[in-house]
Amino acid sequence: MLFMDEIHGYKPFDDTEAGYKTRVLALLEKHKGDVNVFDRSHLEGHITGSALVVNQTRDKVYMILHKKLGFWMQPGGHCDGDEDVAQGALREVLEETGFTDVELIPSILDIDIHPVPEMQKHGKTEPAHDHFDVRYLVIANESEVPSIQEEEILQGKWFTFEEAATMNPWRNFTRMLDKVMA
Repeated sequence: MLFMDEIHGYKPFDDTEAGYKTRVLALLEKHKGDVNVFDRSHLEGHITGSALVVNQTRDKVYMILHKKLGFWMQPGGHCDGDEDVAQGALREVLEETGFTDVELIPSILDIDIHPVPEMQKHGKTEPAHDHFDVRYLVIANESEVPSIQEEEILQGKWFTFEEAATMNPWRNFTRMLDKVMA
């Protein structure tokens, strides 16, 4: 299934997310056939992938403390030109957490658009831009000892859903928790 078809078929949780879906579709339509929309070089905004990582009983969530952004969040990042956003999200989970015993649920969990501030990365200034973030669910083995990617991540930790909502109270994060708990 093509990524645009996946977005078209996705049912948003609320009006905010419906607006994000509309904006993602507009970006994809405007740049139809341009794989750069899946790459960080597309500065108008680009598709990124992330995943809410939960344990097998779905009562805990694994979060990372992002080094440059300075807050707790789900793993994720750039697709690097790959149109398979679900696999890109899984790749980011594996890279950032070090988990190996995981299962990707390949249907879209959430869509969010958020601004990323200007920052220095690999000796270059990356201008402020928007991430059109498509999110998935990954089930991880809670007993596995992860090995975080120290270049970008300060710490990783399992939280109950209530603790996670305290660590990251923004609605773009808690909306995912609400979906998993429903």
